[in-house]
Amino acid sequence: RSSDLPALDERFQENQRELHIGMQGSENEAMGRTPRWKRCVSDTNKFFEPVLGAMFARSTFSEKAKKLAEDVFSEVQMSLDNRLNQVEWMDKRIQNNTTN
Repeated sequence: RSSDLPALDERFQENQRELHIGMQGSENEAMGRTPRWKRCVSDTNKFFEPVLGAMFARSTFSEKAKKLAEDVFSEVQMSLDNRLNQVEWMDKRIQNNTTN
């Protein structure tokens, strides 16, 4: 998979770049021009962002704040479900699929 290539060494990335040039006839701006260290930092950030976000939230917000956020999201979800059930242009089958 091409999504696995950032984890592979420079040889694989160079082969991917050459294949891209051969198939597309030119080199994409984003491919092969960004220094490898920048791609590594970016890919690492993308990979760990959800985990780091969860760790940050756990260490920063109290259980009371978490409960409040969950309540707000539940209210928003219920409000959206109620509005979708009142839309006249949707049939009941579609309304049921949107709220489940």
